[in-house]
Amino acid sequence: MQHGQGLDVAHGSPNAATAVSLSCNIPHGSMAEKEVDGQTKEHSSLFFYVLLATGLAFWTRAMPTPFLPLVMSRDFHQTPAHVGFAMSVYPLGAFVATPCAAAQAQRSSQILRLHSWTLLFMALSSLLLALSHQVHDFAGPDAVFVALLVCRFTQGISQAYYMAANTTLISRSFTAVAYTVAMAEVAVGSGAQLGRLAGGLLFDLGGFGCPFLVASVALSLCALVGLMFEDDVQEDEEVCRGENPEDKQDSWKAFFTLRIFVTVAGVFSAYMVTGLMDSTLPQHLEAHLGPLSVSAVSAISSLRSLTYLLVSWQCAQVLRLELLSLEALQSVGFGLVTLGLILVAPQRFVADTESLLPSGNLANAWACQILALVLTSTGNAMLFVPGLPLLQAEVRHLGPAASERVSSLLMAAMSGGEFLGPIAGGALEEHCGFRESSALFAAGLAPGVPMGLVAFFGPQSSRSRDQPLLERQFSYTEESIDLAKNLTVPFDPESAYRFRRLAFLGPEVRRRVHSAPAQERRPFVPRLPGSSTAPSSIFRRIFLPEAKAATRAPLPPIPEARRASSYGHSGRSGGHGERSDRKK
Repeated sequence: MQHGQGLDVAHGSPNAATAVSLSCNIPHGSMAEKEVDGQTKEHSSLFFYVLLATGLAFWTRAMPTPFLPLVMSRDFHQTPAHVGFAMSVYPLGAFVATPCAAAQAQRSSQILRLHSWTLLFMALSSLLLALSHQVHDFAGPDAVFVALLVCRFTQGISQAYYMAANTTLISRSFTAVAYTVAMAEVAVGSGAQLGRLAGGLLFDLGGFGCPFLVASVALSLCALVGLMFEDDVQEDEEVCRGENPEDKQDSWKAFFTLRIFVTVAGVFSAYMVTGLMDSTLPQHLEAHLGPLSVSAVSAISSLRSLTYLLVSWQCAQVLRLELLSLEALQSVGFGLVTLGLILVAPQRFVADTESLLPSGNLANAWACQILALVLTSTGNAMLFVPGLPLLQAEVRHLGPAASERVSSLLMAAMSGGEFLGPIAGGALEEHCGFRESSALFAAGLAPGVPMGLVAFFGPQSSRSRDQPLLERQFSYTEESIDLAKNLTVPFDPESAYRFRRLAFLGPEVRRRVHSAPAQERRPFVPRLPGSSTAPSSIFRRIFLPEAKAATRAPLPPIPEARRASSYGHSGRSGGHGERSDRKK
């Protein structure tokens, strides 16, 4: 039986926790142990590859934010509305492509290959975007505006496919989804931090096209690394689980809960505020703090990503140790983002308070801006990091397919927030100003705090996510108890043995903490009937119905040799015993 467990691990998904928990039953130095060790190393390599790819993807996304709005307004002679629209085309492409990308990722049997090809497509879009200055010199401002729209739109499409593939890859390949998502957000913060810093430096060193060329080369190399991994080829029916359309509609109806609504609204708000800051913050800093260089603007903007990085790391530790509920993190995140938007303008009562401080006006303005950016980035991290774990915990009782489908809501909220943030920010700034637009955004986010508290004290809190999955799926009602009382066991020895094995199912599942069907995906491996499906006759006993045996005639006495063969001897030895008795 130990050898059978080793074969299950060898044919299973690359899961480090499962391999470590079952490696104690495998003989030391055996082939199965070597396969388990190899899969553990591959799982660690895949984890670091996911972090590297996530960091590079968001490095490419955040890289043009310090200089692209300034270049469009200064060199390309575009209005603030045009700048906001050009910045919002990127998330528009992601928003439009999200449904198709999510469906393609869920149906894909080679998710690693899809993940790598999306990185290559993103590298090609960055390479085309590097030629924008040449288009402006050749055809004028209108042509370069159209070229920027096309390139940013294709970048958004590639980002949508990458996020869908990355989310599905994390759901299929890792058991600790909450910790993996939090570490991926650490990579997001690191990539955005390095992207904003490197974007301004590369722009000052090599001009407009230099940052995009470097990003294209880095993404291409990372995609080649991803193609080196071996993807577990599964049939499409197995990946999709062969669900009925009616079951899919019922599961979508189950998604409309208060906790899911608050989670999706939090992710949407986080990315909407991010889009607002990306499109309007450079102009606001230059107008509020004085003339600044591109490197200075990128350094100030990088404070947001640095804060996001540190807070995501702390959220990962909090989720790993289960020190705070997911809903509590979201409630605090709503409050911090609202406070940051009030301070960043700053509002009139904040400006009056600054004038009362003893230090100079310029120092107070710098301190207020830095505090506002830190609070906003902290709230964004607390809103997004618990998003995917909370959504999957809310629908986990519906099965593994629902846990993957709910990720499409997360990607739609991300893309929608990125799309509407720059458009709304640019339009409101042009008509009302930055102070009024930030006040409107803060007023829209303020109701998220009480809604998060209501979701926290709801009847189906996800704080009980450490409860075993089988216990969550069973409902101990009177109907289920009566159904269990009426359970009948077949009388044939094969079925009787399998029913007796059901008593060991619960302890075995509880012994392996992360053995839920939503995390593990084991391909079906056909095996020959025999010892792999049922044990030999040594481990069986004769199963006779007592009720029918009482009404029939008494059974003839069993010979001593045959009784011995039923309780510990082979059939061949029992046959020789019978022939020896006949001779006597």
